[in-house]
Amino acid sequence: MESNDEKPKKRKKDETLKADQLDRSTAHQSKFQTFTTESVHRADMKGAPYNPRKISDDAKRRLKQSLGKVGLVQPIVWNRQTGNVVGGHQRLSQLDALEGTINYTLTVAVVDVDETREKEINVLLNNTLVTGDWDYDQLKSVLNSEGLDLESTGFDVAEVMKLLGDDQHARNETLTTVAHDLDAVKQAYEDLLASGANKDDVDFYNVLVFARYEDRAEFTEMIEVEDNRYVDGSTVVKLIRSLQDRIRNLEEAQLPVEGDGGVEADGVTQNPAEPMPSEPLGV
Repeated sequence: MESNDEKPKKRKKDETLKADQLDRSTAHQSKFQTFTTESVHRADMKGAPYNPRKISDDAKRRLKQSLGKVGLVQPIVWNRQTGNVVGGHQRLSQLDALEGTINYTLTVAVVDVDETREKEINVLLNNTLVTGDWDYDQLKSVLNSEGLDLESTGFDVAEVMKLLGDDQHARNETLTTVAHDLDAVKQAYEDLLASGANKDDVDFYNVLVFARYEDRAEFTEMIEVEDNRYVDGSTVVKLIRSLQDRIRNLEEAQLPVEGDGGVEADGVTQNPAEPMPSEPLGV
């Protein structure tokens, strides 16, 4: 005889059922969806003055290019109470550039919250700590998909090559060229390791960070190397030593010669007030 204390078995939860077993007529709207969708005129969307996100000129270019190819596939988030854009400032800015006007409408995700909650949502939407990270093996597989336009993904060539390396499936001609260059860098790196350098030793390398791409390009031009992200440290050392030698030679050349008020440099006597002839400081 079954005991009255015996509890009936719990019914299987819907989420454990297969999709084709669900009674969809009983489905409910998720209580966690707090937005609605609505067509809003661009002129009614204000940029949040506190928005903590920033974007480089290069990233703007890539974003604009991607939007031009695949379009806007995720709605801008807009707060009805304040009129502020909560999420999507950069995309909206590049849409303006593509449209060439702000006289257009967009279907947006509308929230209706006070400014404090709006700021919380703004930070949340842009917080990389809660948006996950790449599965690099899977990403590499996706980027190698037949016919995939790499530029439409928002990656630039250098970033893709970090993931693809010398993969034979890379189908972009530019990537193939970069792969060849990267192979040379890898070989140089291996040669350095073979010479006794320790790849895990933080004293083995320095990292230079530039505020803009133009600054990095100017630096590589100054030291007369190709504009890429990998520079042999010995090249910079040679440049510095060359500059030091030239400065030392100039200083020695400007020492006064005994019995003469002028300065003798390479057999030429000059008045101290006159500037020394200049020469290029290239390596």
